[in-house]
Amino acid sequence: MIAIVRESGCWLRFSEPREVLRVERLEEVLPALERAAHSGCYVAGFLGYEAAGAFDEALVTGKAGEQPLLLLGLFDGVERLEQLPEVGDVSWQVGPLEASVSEGAFEEAIGAIKEQIAAGATYQVNYSYRLRGA
Repeated sequence: MIAIVRESGCWLRFSEPREVLRVERLEEVLPALERAAHSGCYVAGFLGYEAAGAFDEALVTGKAGEQPLLLLGLFDGVERLEQLPEVGDVSWQVGPLEASVSEGAFEEAIGAIKEQIAAGATYQVNYSYRLRGA
């Protein structure tokens, strides 16, 4: 596992983790975060949107799909980089993007959201849809 993040104008590269925490079930999210927080290591990775229910059972999401709810590397050190490393030959490309909703369905959904906001049923909605590349 390698993680590269940008912080304060430079890139931080984390590699060769001491341990990788991979969580697939909601009840394992908080214990894994506690373990990472108390490990004494640098921690890099991600916490998926679908893990929200681990923090509050009222936060219901869809299924996580193929990604784990949480994937964290515990690292002993970090390498500071002035620029991103070269990737080398890239043997893939993304073709045209295709939205998972039609323009009409999008406009209908946004209209319904605006109605709910105007009615006071909610104050904010994060609407998103999937884009797939060929």
